[in-house]
Amino acid sequence: MQKILKTLLTAAILAIFAACTNEPPKISTNTIFVHPMGVRIIDNNGDLWGWGRGELPINETPTKIMSNVQSVHNLTFATDTDNNLWTWGNWENEFFATPTMIFENVAQVHFGITSHILTKSGEMWSFHNFGDGLHMMSDVAKFYTTATGSGVFAITSDGTLYSWGRGRFLGNGLPNNEIPMRVMENVGYVAANSMVGSAFIITTDGSLYGMGENFDGQLGNGTLDRQETPQFIMGNVASVRIVGTRPNATTFAITQDNALYSWGSHIGLGSLEFVDMRTLTRNKPARVLENVADLFIAENTFFAITVDKALWGWGANNSGQLGGAFNLGISSGSIVPVPIMDGVSTIVMDSFGRTRYALGGGELWAWGSNSFGEVGNGAPNNLFPVPSHIMGNVVSVHFAAFSAFAITSDNELWAWGRNDNGQLGDGTFINRGVPVLIMENVRGW
Repeated sequence: MQKILKTLLTAAILAIFAACTNEPPKISTNTIFVHPMGVRIIDNNGDLWGWGRGELPINETPTKIMSNVQSVHNLTFATDTDNNLWTWGNWENEFFATPTMIFENVAQVHFGITSHILTKSGEMWSFHNFGDGLHMMSDVAKFYTTATGSGVFAITSDGTLYSWGRGRFLGNGLPNNEIPMRVMENVGYVAANSMVGSAFIITTDGSLYGMGENFDGQLGNGTLDRQETPQFIMGNVASVRIVGTRPNATTFAITQDNALYSWGSHIGLGSLEFVDMRTLTRNKPARVLENVADLFIAENTFFAITVDKALWGWGANNSGQLGGAFNLGISSGSIVPVPIMDGVSTIVMDSFGRTRYALGGGELWAWGSNSFGEVGNGAPNNLFPVPSHIMGNVVSVHFAAFSAFAITSDNELWAWGRNDNGQLGDGTFINRGVPVLIMENVRGW
């Protein structure tokens, strides 16, 4: 029981550092979960398979766990095709050695130090350390949390936002509250980061509001003062990210016309406009790049993909994280965005290993740290600073602390990199410097 709890808490901690802000939890779409201790994947028949040393099953090759699965959430939780939640671990102070149904009619889940479940009928429940559940509120349409689940934001069917938990970023004027309290109306999205104590709200008309700590000007309202209720920042916003850990916090927003703005700590700002050179902070939004479709962040390295699929990067480059920047003579990093490569639809980053994977048109490229062969090109060197083509026919790529996995369009799973826990699933504990075939007939991302 303690081992299972430790592994799941480790997953929560990894989420804090790997994802500097939290996106809404996936709802019935996850077909693969990768972790330094093991992997869970669904095949085209709806069967869930697992391997590694983390939790049951403990095996170095794929072992079937259960059938009729539509989504896998972590090493020990999955949702079946009837929207029932199952576990083969610790839940409500009990241990289940085999898959056991624990909740019905599930719409959304989040697992962390505090876990949360939303049913399709709008009922929301919370569970601390996988203990007894507590019903929180009704009529919830969706919710957002911090990585650990300690701060919760629930949006009702009429767009009203409620919050509860711990921290001065809850927006209701209180540092801590154990029951849902109303924050504001007409809310569409929330992003919160408990590591810096700040949160942001996007309303249904695209207005951006910030609340919580503001030591680096990360709220973007022109001050460094903490705000315990939502403060207006800017309009026309499509998405927002708050990244970092104390004492450095940086915020990014992409507008509805695809312009990228940033403010807060100097780390990752992407420009020096409006920066106070005494504090190295910027307390109001400044434009960084045009025509931006998406933003990706890991360990002080920042990437933007434009609408026309050009990849740009800035920030740290001590392990070759910026890839093509070496071709530009930029080996120590870059304050402003520099071009890396074209034809990229998404980028996946191993924030612990400083390895980057770019995918576009089915072609997979990688660069950066290569201590365990995680770049995947077979090169013996520990650092590969320029993009290297790894394989084709790829629809998705996934990583977990020096191990990489790719799913192809013909439903094959390939793996490479670190394998000390049997996490690659090839029946060995040998690190792999090039992709090896693990399974066929897996479900695509």
